[in-house]
Amino acid sequence: MNGRGARAFYKGISAVFSSDRPQIVFDMCRTEHVDSVGISVFVQCIRQAMRHDGDIRLAGVLPQIAVIFELTRIGRLFETYESSTAAAKSFSGFLPNALSTFHPHPARAMVTTREAAIEDSLPSASAAINFEACARNL
Repeated sequence: MNGRGARAFYKGISAVFSSDRPQIVFDMCRTEHVDSVGISVFVQCIRQAMRHDGDIRLAGVLPQIAVIFELTRIGRLFETYESSTAAAKSFSGFLPNALSTFHPHPARAMVTTREAAIEDSLPSASAAINFEACARNL
């Protein structure tokens, strides 16, 4: 997830974000490096998903990537899971607007906090996608 590869990945996946309530899993088990362009792409992805009332989960994040996510503070924007199957299953009971219908105040606070976290993470992320496979196919 760096330079040209990150931009190509975003271009390839951007159509998915136009669907209603996209629920996306990024399988990162083979992603060994993420640079600043890759971080920016993750932020763009989560923004686009949230604009359409969706979300992104990460699966199989390697320790070196987890450190980068922690240092850049974007790790708090994504739920992470050991496998893409577990991440995809986490969407099964998720109804994005149910919280705002039944509990408007906590849901509003949650969205506001998450959106603020996205803004803070900008440099001065139910289909499983493997970054390495996408990069090889582009």
